[in-house]
Amino acid sequence: MPNTPTPDLNIGSVVLYTAQGKFHESTTDTLDYVVSRSNDVVHNLKNVSSILFVTNGIQDNVSINV
Repeated sequence: MPNTPTPDLNIGSVVLYTAQGKFHESTTDTLDYVVSRSNDVVHNLKNVSSILFVTNGIQDNVSINV
């Protein structure tokens, strides 16, 4: 007698396939979010670095007499 898949096995395979697709989509969305946020952080750090650089230059050029 040949080993044929049962209907329950076919349904289980479809459910597993669908769940894997949803997991992949969710993981991709999460990764896209993390990359987006990290790009924002890099942008903000560059801005702070630029501000500190300019501030340091101003501080070097200004003498405070007390």
